[in-house]
Amino acid sequence: MDPIRIIHIADLHLGFTGPPTLLVSEGEQAGRPVREVDVERAAAWMADTIPRLTPAIDLVLVAGDLFHRSTPLPRAVASAAHLVARLRGVGIDVVIIDGNHDTPSRVTQGSPTAFLEALGSWVVSGQPRQIRGDDWSNARLRSHVVVHAVPASTDPGDDGVQPEPGHVNILLAHGRHDGTSEANSGRRGATISSDLLRRGWTYAALGDCHAHGERPLTDVPAYYAGSAEALTFGEAPEHPARSGDPYASGGMLLVTAASAADVAVTSLPYPGRRAVVRLGEVDGEHLSGDQLLDELDARTSAVPDGAVASVKVRRCPPHLRASVNMTRLKGLQARCLLLDVEWEVVDPEVLQSEVPASPGRLEDQWSAYLDDHAHPGEDVAWLLERGGALLQQARDSGLHAEEEL
Repeated sequence: MDPIRIIHIADLHLGFTGPPTLLVSEGEQAGRPVREVDVERAAAWMADTIPRLTPAIDLVLVAGDLFHRSTPLPRAVASAAHLVARLRGVGIDVVIIDGNHDTPSRVTQGSPTAFLEALGSWVVSGQPRQIRGDDWSNARLRSHVVVHAVPASTDPGDDGVQPEPGHVNILLAHGRHDGTSEANSGRRGATISSDLLRRGWTYAALGDCHAHGERPLTDVPAYYAGSAEALTFGEAPEHPARSGDPYASGGMLLVTAASAADVAVTSLPYPGRRAVVRLGEVDGEHLSGDQLLDELDARTSAVPDGAVASVKVRRCPPHLRASVNMTRLKGLQARCLLLDVEWEVVDPEVLQSEVPASPGRLEDQWSAYLDDHAHPGEDVAWLLERGGALLQQARDSGLHAEEEL
């Protein structure tokens, strides 16, 4: 057969907003969260690039977490619809599975990806499904390709998920294998077992790990496409870059299957990816304020334009932080779109306000704390809401205790 050409993407996280204070300052997107726009631009790049590839692409696989939340807002929905409509408009088959972020918390809510079936894609949520034969609109796929789609809400280790002899068998699954760089981090989906990956697949298209091109097992053709944009500092490369960093790039994977047992995988990096970088740690124990700023000056001197960066000041005595020239620090921070400085204060004495905290001020204090300490990628809106709910719960508990007394 002529080689089948497949694009594997995953973990777009449309609707991700990032820090609430990081907003577009000008243009038609002014006022919107920068990171939300970044993710939409990555999806638009895919919608524009995939139809232009030659030879033509036959199939696009979306390995989960197309959306960041199971109740996406209109802009995220529109971006996903544009991507699918563009691909289907040029005859490319599309298969989408739900990731753990897409999976609704209530059965009655329904999958946020379901509407994309109306645009001609295959959407698999709930139970695993085989897509094969006359299911395909592309005649080149009908006699050759079987996609075994396993969404995050089901156990991908089910023995019923097996390749079919004589076909190009693609496993499409969302979950974390213990051999990945993110095995024990973050909000994760199902667990992908080595047994499942070693069942003889032509290719296993995986989602959930955000490292581009991550290969959990070296003896099988199983890959994570990763996230086109780095969403947190946990998945940000070091700066300056080091060789072999799994987060150095993001994008798509091009899979060429010449036969059931002959597959080649090529990275297609996203050129518009925002630089989200870690500038490492500075030991502040024996530094003066000027010496610390000199070190930060050196580390920020070559950051890419528009970078979102982080640096941690370890073992920082209170007097060191107090001695930092804030005007100079803000000048260094201005080199980046955002420079997050994490202060690890080592003095055991915690300075607190002498003004008693009143119930009316606690939410404001929590909001101010998040403004200073929340990292890019954290869902600050959720943290605000959850913190407010806990504070109210504590107040209610106190009122009930007084009533019992």
